[in-house]
Order: sequence, then C-alpha cells, then structure tokens
Amino acid sequence: MLHDDSKHNSKPTPIESPDGIRIQVSTANKMKFRNAVHADRELPELMKSILYFLIDKTNEGYGEDPRRFGWAYPLAETIAEHCGCSERAVWDNLGALEDGVTRSGVTIPQRWRVRVNRHGQKKRKGGGRNKRSWYFLDAWHEFGAVDKPAGYKRNGKLHHASGAYGSFSFLDEADGGSMSTTDGMSRRQQFLSLANLHHEHFGPVDQTVLDQAWMAFAESEIDFTIAAVNISGDEERAWSTSLVECLTRRLFDIEEALEDPEQEDHVSS
Repeated sequence: MLHDDSKHNSKPTPIESPDGIRIQVSTANKMKFRNAVHADRELPELMKSILYFLIDKTNEGYGEDPRRFGWAYPLAETIAEHCGCSERAVWDNLGALEDGVTRSGVTIPQRWRVRVNRHGQKKRKGGGRNKRSWYFLDAWHEFGAVDKPAGYKRNGKLHHASGAYGSFSFLDEADGGSMSTTDGMSRRQQFLSLANLHHEHFGPVDQTVLDQAWMAFAESEIDFTIAAVNISGDEERAWSTSLVECLTRRLFDIEEALEDPEQEDHVSS
C-alpha cells in the first residue's frame, strides 16, 4: 500500500515540489485548487474533470517513497472511467495540459499546466495497463505554497489580490505595498491583477472585452510594471483607458512615471 490510512487524520507536512518549493497538499488546499479550476470559464468541462481527479489523487505526503509526494499517478483508464470519457480523450486533454495548447490551437493558461514524469517510457501514451505516468500540477505552487521559493529577495512577501475578476496569492518583492515586481506570478495571475486594477480605476468591462484583453496580454511581451503604470500612473493624461491597450502598449515613459507622477510629458511606443 502507498500509505497508512490511519495517518490521514494527521495534518500533512510540507513536501518539496519538483522546483524545490515547499508546498502542502492538504484537503483544504485541494478544495481551494478545485474551486479555482471550477471558476475558470475558459477551461472545457472535460479538462476540468480531469484536473479535479488529478487534484484529488495528488499524494499529500503519505507512504514510504518521498518521490511520489506531490504527484498524482492514476492510470489513463481510471481517469477515463471516472470522467465518463474515452482513454483517447484523456490522452488528448493531458497532452494539452502538458503542452499548453489544444489540437485546435486553443491556449491553456500557464496556471493550469501539468508536468508529466513518464519513468523511462519512450512514448507519450505509455504502453500497457500497468504503465503509469506521474502528474505534477504547477498550480500547487499557488494553492499549496508554504513559504517563498529559494532565491527570492529577503523582503519578498506573500500578498493576496482580489477583485471583480478573481483572487489569488502571489509573491511580491517590492516594498510590501506596491506590485512593481512580480516574481512568483504566472502570466494569468498578472492579467487578473491588472484587470482588477483597471476595474478599480475605470469600472467594469464585459466578458467579451475581458477575453480579448487576456488573449492580447498573453501574446504580448509588455512588462507587468509598464501595464500597471498604464492603468494607474496618470489617469488624466492617459491616451487610452482601453484595457487591451493598457495591457499591450507603452503609454507612458515608465521611469518618469515611477519617479515623478506629476510630469507633464509621456512617451508612447
């Protein structure tokens, strides 16, 4: 057996993720993870069901083999039976979650990416009923992190951002009050934070605009700091209050805006 069921009454201890980050895969954290997946309107329902199953089956730190801690390792056949779909559908969805894009070209947010450990299997789809792939869900760094990753600055703090378009926790290396640096945030988290900031300054946008803004921001290389200044740096002189433009264009001279918000000139790229 992988674990002693009598131990399930005790609180799981922190375990190390593949990135060396300490996480805690507890029942409460699993519920937070599931709720976030459920709230994402962009994910197909079958993909959500597969993620739910992998979340539930993630090893919380029980058993004698620490290599298994934090990983889920169900057979594709078992996932298919649970989700009421074919094994082919399971493989297609797992491949999309691993690669970040579906066969039809739809991008899967970085937040929901899955890493696969095939244990020496040469083919992506394994081979044989007893062949198992192990799955690590990257979002455990978000929903299970117990401290900041090694290498972060000492003044890094864990903050909770919330607003009309979502909420999450992330590590901020700034002075504790701003969000000028964003280590520890996925591109999706950056977008949600900026969309919430835009909502505070300019009011709500409809879902169509929100979807367009996300796609544009995901494909853009604009820095988080620049986008934040676009939104909140100087509302009276902003060339545009469009969420899409704020997230894709440099509307201000970033150094001047950060050093002196009262400057009269700004530069558009």
